[in-house]
Order: sequence, then C-alpha cells, then structure tokens
Amino acid sequence: MTQKERDNILLNIFDEQKQMKKEIGEIKKEQREMKKDQKNMQKEIGDIKKEQREVKKKQEEMQSSIDSMNSSMAVIEHVHGEKLQILLDVITGHIEKFEENNKRIKKCENQIDIHTSEIFYLKEKVQGL
Repeated sequence: MTQKERDNILLNIFDEQKQMKKEIGEIKKEQREMKKDQKNMQKEIGDIKKEQREVKKKQEEMQSSIDSMNSSMAVIEHVHGEKLQILLDVITGHIEKFEENNKRIKKCENQIDIHTSEIFYLKEKVQGL
C-alpha cells in the first residue's frame, strides 16, 4: 500500500469522523429539544391534573347542590300534597253542600208550585162567590 493510499484512507476516516461529529451534534441538539419538550409536556400534564381536580370539585359541588334541591323539592311536594288534599276535602264538602242545597231548593220550588196552584184555586173560589 502506498503512502497516497494510506493518506486517502486517513482522509476518508477523518471525513467520516467529521460527519459523525456533526451527526452526534445534531443528535445532542435533538436530545436537548426533546428534554425541553418533555419538560413542557410535564408542565402541561400538571396543569391538566390541576384542571381535573377543579372539575371534580365543581362536580361534587353540583352534586351537593342537586341533592339539596332534591331534598327541598321533596319537602315542597309533601307540603303541597297535604295542602292539595285539604283543598280537595274542602271542595268535596262544598260540592256535597251544593247538592244538598239543590235538593232543598228543588223541594222548595215544588212546594211553591203547589202553593201557587192552591192560591190560584182559592182565588178562583173567592171570586166565584
């Protein structure tokens, strides 16, 4: 092997080393960027976890509010149910009284009709005398 061939081999090795150093530099640069991205992702994950806790807290507050409203509605339904029953009883009582009064009025009207007929008959008799 000649000196020129050896020099060429060494130059090729040197060029390849330069290329490898360049590639290693690029890899290191990409690695730094990846570490930076990883830190950003970890921060974002932390933010997401914080938001999840806030959402969970708000859901618990909403559930508590719903439970409270359900309790209030149950009380209102119970109270109004009693009031409606009382009103229904009163209305039923009034209807019964109206029916009794209608029977009495009908009876009185029948009696008035009878009396009217009797008065008419008696007037006719008195005028005929």
